[in-house]
Amino acid sequence: MPRIVITEPDKSGQPYRFELERELVTIGRKTSNDIILECRSTSGDHCTMERVDGGFILRDQDSTNGIKQGKALMQIIDLKDGMKISIGDVTLNFQLSEEEIETLSQESFTPHEVGKETNSPVDEDAPQKGPLKLKENTLSSNEESDSKPSEESTIRPPAPTPPAGYSQTPISSGSNSAKPLLVFVLIIVAIFTGMSVSHKMRTGESLPNKLLDTLKRKPATEKATDLNSSAGSSEDQSQLTEE
Repeated sequence: MPRIVITEPDKSGQPYRFELERELVTIGRKTSNDIILECRSTSGDHCTMERVDGGFILRDQDSTNGIKQGKALMQIIDLKDGMKISIGDVTLNFQLSEEEIETLSQESFTPHEVGKETNSPVDEDAPQKGPLKLKENTLSSNEESDSKPSEESTIRPPAPTPPAGYSQTPISSGSNSAKPLLVFVLIIVAIFTGMSVSHKMRTGESLPNKLLDTLKRKPATEKATDLNSSAGSSEDQSQLTEE
């Protein structure tokens, strides 16, 4: 009868025996399992031990911490006599008697062992591949420059054609010549504004209003001058008549 010894942390090993013909043994923390574990590192349905042609296998049931053969995390492990397996923090020791080994050797055994990470059969005799190395770039700087298309040879799309009847008016440079005139006008305005403010502060009168009054009075003065000159000419004429 196959013998399994389960050793949990801080506990003595517990042996379990099964008939050689038994097809399935469930292991986990749930009370419905054939072997009940108390260790917190194991899952409710952690793994199963299954009878196959020529021996037994241990299959992981998508547990949290998985099953390990040595340090390798596995999906399926082919059990052999004297093998120790890690179920979380629990150790499983698988043992067969000489008669059981003889009986199983008469059956045709097919390996089932599969790694957890690769999800592919584990081949212990396969050579280990090292990390891939990047090939050195053997192209010279001239070859690299030849392999790259030059900017001049790059095909560029043609410029868009303007619609019929469209004529673009050239930008006139008159705006540049108008800038000095505008600056001059601004200077005159600034000077006049300063004079108006200064005149207002000194006399209390508005300089623009004073200039307007001056312009309005000037025509009346010229009119009076014209009247005086006409009166003088009439007097001269009267004197001539008397003589």
